[in-house]
Amino acid sequence: MKTRHQLLILFSSAFMLLLVTAFLLLSVISYKNNILLKDGEKDLKKETNKVISLISLSVENWVYDNTYWDELVTAFKKQDSSWVTDNYIATMGKFGANYLWLINTDGTVFYNSLSTKKQQGDLFFMNIPVLLDTLRKKPFKHFFVSFNNETVEIFTAPVQPSKDITRTSPHQGYMLAGQIINKAYFERLSVYTEDNQYDLLPLANH
Repeated sequence: MKTRHQLLILFSSAFMLLLVTAFLLLSVISYKNNILLKDGEKDLKKETNKVISLISLSVENWVYDNTYWDELVTAFKKQDSSWVTDNYIATMGKFGANYLWLINTDGTVFYNSLSTKKQQGDLFFMNIPVLLDTLRKKPFKHFFVSFNNETVEIFTAPVQPSKDITRTSPHQGYMLAGQIINKAYFERLSVYTEDNQYDLLPLANH
């Protein structure tokens, strides 16, 4: 009887040890999986951010490269909207730009690319004098706005002569280009990242 009792205690102890070992092993595996999952999420977020930056860079470079141009300076002086249409509107979409505004230094809008239908709504996304005051101090800007029920990524640059590669001469006007953050944008993002789980969340009301 004593031997049987000892064997029962030994068996129970071994069983408890086995349970503890199994629990610890599962905990270690779960911990490792969580680390791998978090690392995977970090890598995906990092890669997604890189792709977003590249998509934005296309618009940003287009704005920068097409604003120190003697012909554009001349178009501003003549207020030649036909020249702008011929030289910008046909190509801007290839670089991801959906909207184009050209603003004179006095705050008047020289050109906007809005369609006839959209001309019936708001023509601009903010108070122009306030924007101009900012652009005079910092002409190269990047920000997001809500415009005509769309979220739009905006890039700005001053209009200057071709020879001004340092971009330091007096501003002849300003170019603003906008990229709409919509279904087409997310589809393009999905192609690059091979992930379809992208959407634009509405801003919370405060």
